[in-house]
Amino acid sequence: MNGRDLDSSDERDLFTDWDVPSEEDGGDRPSDESLTVPEVADRMKAALEQTFPESFWIVGEASGLERAVGGRSGHWYFNLVDDQAEGDRQRASLNVIMWRGTVEKLFGAKGKLVGQVEPVDGVVFRARVKADFYAPHGKVNFIIEEIDPSYTLGKLDQQRKETVAKLEKEGAFQWNKEVPLGEVPLAIGVISSEGSAAHHDFMEGLESSPWAFR
Repeated sequence: MNGRDLDSSDERDLFTDWDVPSEEDGGDRPSDESLTVPEVADRMKAALEQTFPESFWIVGEASGLERAVGGRSGHWYFNLVDDQAEGDRQRASLNVIMWRGTVEKLFGAKGKLVGQVEPVDGVVFRARVKADFYAPHGKVNFIIEEIDPSYTLGKLDQQRKETVAKLEKEGAFQWNKEVPLGEVPLAIGVISSEGSAAHHDFMEGLESSPWAFR
């Protein structure tokens, strides 16, 4: 094939034109009809396109998100891993790319998913992807074209309900009520990310209080 573009007839015939030598044919000896690296790459690309001729929907957990900088600024690179596996060992993982144009369309200043869902590490989401083999790196990538926000939001709501049900079963909502407080507690602690909305609201509440909290 010598690195040329494949048409549909090439894709149909590429798996039948190459006979792998058997042991009876001296399969342990180098074949005179060796394939070049570009030819192998072309076969892999054609096989991938034949298996996944169109984009498709896939569900997985985001991991290792990297927002590229420099000359590739704006592209997102990460992995999509098996969210059903127990533990992190030997979880199936796919290389995923979101090109800058898609990032802008979904998560830019006027992106349609702003404030809804973002594929940060640990979030399980549903995306439409297109399979691609990038020969210079010898890698199979899956290019994200679209993200279904309803799937992730539904999963998050389900997880929230399961967490609330678990806490209610453990009686966690009564724990604070069972702790006696002084009549006027003046020292209060808060566990929160500094600069977050929760931290801001808490501090604003203390500052507007008539009591001298610290």
